[in-house]
Amino acid sequence: MTDKQHDKETILHRMIGEPILTDIKINRIPVKALIDEGSLISSITEDFYNNMDHKPELNSMDDFELDLNRANDMKVPYTGYIETSIETELTSTPILTVLLVIPVSKYHGVAPVLVGTNLIRNIQQCRNTENLPDEWEAAMTSIYPYIGRVTTTKPTTLHPIET
Repeated sequence: MTDKQHDKETILHRMIGEPILTDIKINRIPVKALIDEGSLISSITEDFYNNMDHKPELNSMDDFELDLNRANDMKVPYTGYIETSIETELTSTPILTVLLVIPVSKYHGVAPVLVGTNLIRNIQQCRNTENLPDEWEAAMTSIYPYIGRVTTTKPTTLHPIET
């Protein structure tokens, strides 16, 4: 391998980040999901939907007159939408959500579910823990940038009945 090829590989590796993945359950079915805080919608692949036991009803998008575009302004094709329950390690009860059904096999070749900001916000509001795994902390911080950790460098003494 030449130095130039090695440099290209190094640059390419630094240029392209790893997908942010998490494990969730859809209608109690364990599945890998791609967390994408750049996406406004959450979606599921048509392949995964078609292979689900006890599929939720597939609803038409015709009533909404909605055109969805990617960042490159290309139209996002969709089959319809489903209303379903999502469970994560952060929530103690399932969250009812809406997922678009998209005619692709996997997102970035790694996951049949894409978690967008609509679902990230719901999980943020319903979460039952303050200790977030790195992937969720990154997602929630990106959509709620004003949330941060505050620490003091000086000791603080609280006397009885003080807060």
